[in-house]
Amino acid sequence: MQALTSFRHGIGRPLPMLSFALDYAFWGGNPLGYKISGLAVHLVNALLVFVLLQRILSLLPGAVVERDRIMAGLIAAAWATHPLQVSTVLYVVQRMETLSLLFVLLALLFYLAGRTRQAEGRRGWPLLAICPPLVALGLACKETAALFPVYALALELTILRFRAHAPGRLAHGESPLLRGSAWESSLLRRSCPGSSTNRFTQSEVIPRSNGY
Repeated sequence: MQALTSFRHGIGRPLPMLSFALDYAFWGGNPLGYKISGLAVHLVNALLVFVLLQRILSLLPGAVVERDRIMAGLIAAAWATHPLQVSTVLYVVQRMETLSLLFVLLALLFYLAGRTRQAEGRRGWPLLAICPPLVALGLACKETAALFPVYALALELTILRFRAHAPGRLAHGESPLLRGSAWESSLLRRSCPGSSTNRFTQSEVIPRSNGY
């Protein structure tokens, strides 16, 4: 409790302070134990980076499972072993940063999963509702968790494109995030009567909706 309430102003960083207290309970003043804990958090983050990258790559055009898994693994490994990570992992106080990142990565995974479900026409809000508590836990580690909306916006601008619903059933293997572009292309082809590609009927181009 003393560690949790050690900050006198603002929210502070109670979760990293609690982790330091637990380290002290097990390791005393031996710095090796603190570094092992910091490395463990970093390895978990590397795994989350791998999962997040694999999920993002699977939503891109021409996604191939095996290739995407290898690519995500290589990028995550490069991130995990980059020399810039040395001070973040081995400086005990930087666990505030790595723990904050852990909760942000979890929030991004739930956000991506929820938004993908929405693009498929399914309920995504239960997954999205998990994001604010995770971000709050990240803020309890370090204020850099406040960047989560920026990361979510980057996903929307590049991958998700603010799609909230994809009418109709998706074809087998089709990415729900690409369906909107295909539908727009169909409308464009329909607007050119002389085009040889104009073979779509109105029922194929315009999705049916209840009440219309």
